[in-house]
Formats: sequence, C-alpha cells, structure tokens
Amino acid sequence: MATAKWSVDYYKQANGKCPIQEWLESIPVDARADIFRIFGLLEEHGLGVGMPYIL
Repeated sequence: MATAKWSVDYYKQANGKCPIQEWLESIPVDARADIFRIFGLLEEHGLGVGMPYIL
C-alpha cells in the first residue's frame, strides 16, 4: 500500500523568526546533513519509516 508524501514544515513565530531554522544553521554541517536525511525519509515514507527514526 502506497503512503501519501509528507512535508516537513518549520514553525514560524508571529515576529517571523524560525527557531528551528536558526538552530539548524548553528549546528555542524555533518549533523545538519543527518537531520535533513531523516527529514527526507519522513517526507518519503511518513511514520512508516519505522525505527530508529520513529519510536
């Protein structure tokens, strides 16, 4: 059974600040790459991606 694609949306405050974007820009590039890889898996497979990405 095919699952619908998901999208990852970042929370934005009323003042326009995006805390997750600011945090992502502050961490090392290799850690950021790992997070974006996981975001990609979630977008493609949703919760069906399973462990260890979804507990």
